[in-house]
Amino acid sequence: MGREEERAIEWECTRLITSFYGLLDEKRYQELAGLFAPDGVWVRLGKELVGGDAIEAAMAEREDWLTVHLVSNIRVDIIDADNAETTQY
Repeated sequence: MGREEERAIEWECTRLITSFYGLLDEKRYQELAGLFAPDGVWVRLGKELVGGDAIEAAMAEREDWLTVHLVSNIRVDIIDADNAETTQY
């Protein structure tokens, strides 16, 4: 994999992370759930939420929350063309 392809993956992952937290803070939970693959997993508060239905159900519990996430120090570790791991604060 060349550096240009790595940059494209890093950029798309970064956009996905910022979109995720923006949708979360804007309470656009259906769109947030749509960011995940059908078998996608979000580990939230130590619990694995698998798939969009589980994510939307968990978000229904936080309807009265007000959050603003400031996301920084995004690191994307590319595993292969279809997989990456990220760390952010």
